[in-house]
Amino acid sequence: MSLLDKFKPNPESNAKFKADMAANKAKFKANFDSIKEKQREHQEQVAETKQAQGNKLVILGLTEYMGGYGEHKANRGMLTFYENIVEFKVALSSKNSFTLDNKDIADITFDGKDEYLQQRTITRNILLAGKSKKQEVKDGYIVIALTNGQEVMFHVKDKSPMELKAKLSGVVARVKQGKSPVTAASSQTQGNDVVGQIAQLAKLKEQGILTEVEFTAKKKQLLGL
Repeated sequence: MSLLDKFKPNPESNAKFKADMAANKAKFKANFDSIKEKQREHQEQVAETKQAQGNKLVILGLTEYMGGYGEHKANRGMLTFYENIVEFKVALSSKNSFTLDNKDIADITFDGKDEYLQQRTITRNILLAGKSKKQEVKDGYIVIALTNGQEVMFHVKDKSPMELKAKLSGVVARVKQGKSPVTAASSQTQGNDVVGQIAQLAKLKEQGILTEVEFTAKKKQLLGL
């Protein structure tokens, strides 16, 4: 074979090269399309989430959730108020994070240490059990009353009730705008009903019909703890 023959195009090699190029091009396009589709899905999810949340109104920063909502345990996290929801987010723990829909909120109130301790509802007695009473005078408490009678409670350090009320006045006004007198009355009735049911359970325990364990379990179930 002459030197010239070595440099002559090889039809088989050319065909393989073209096939490889076409395959790589198709693979690249498929990967690119997959990335674009994932980006589109992510953008849609972000848009849906933003629409559900509404605009961000107030961020309180690090806040102590004391309890009162479902089975979520006391924890520290970021408390953020949006137009449509309230979000409590624990870093690196979606399990302990939760959101409250404004439609499920009957009222939002603010207490100082003394007021909080004086208004000892059943829920507060349970949440305060075992808690240290050494709280700063300036500390404030946010109590979010739900339409089902539950009280979701947060403790905010270095913020007085007046400061919290001023900071969240727009949030409270927005929640109250969406509540009719019928809804508010319904919320109060449901709250009173829970207290009445617990009182009945206490009587059953005193009569020996319920054990202490059964009474405690039923009480926590009614309070959503």
